[in-house]
Amino acid sequence: MKEHRQNRVLIVDANPDIAQLIRIVIEKSGNESLSVNTIGEAVGLVEEQQFDLLICDVGLNDGSCDELVDTAHKRNPHMDVIVFIDGYRYSLSPRLREDYCFPVERFNFKQLDEVVKVLFADPFTEGKP
Repeated sequence: MKEHRQNRVLIVDANPDIAQLIRIVIEKSGNESLSVNTIGEAVGLVEEQQFDLLICDVGLNDGSCDELVDTAHKRNPHMDVIVFIDGYRYSLSPRLREDYCFPVERFNFKQLDEVVKVLFADPFTEGKP
């Protein structure tokens, strides 16, 4: 029987309550998560630690997620990124619309769960698209 590898997920959201809800979604499928509330904290963690997935709000109190995505991809070019967007306030910059970014509507936890499952699917057993 194949052992499930825990994926490491970094969650960045200015609202700690939202970050906690995201952690519940991530951890219920057996993944490890860590959450922070600023881009500054997240950049420090990405430079020091290895993560498989970054989930972040497109607009945070200390800036946009562009710098964080750049830093994450310099450290791990294969890391996927899920960006929460608020349709009425923000949209993804053209640079963030590349293959590794997956926009998810904020508070759509069902959509988040589905995207995470696809990203972490074993391509040999689950047919990753």
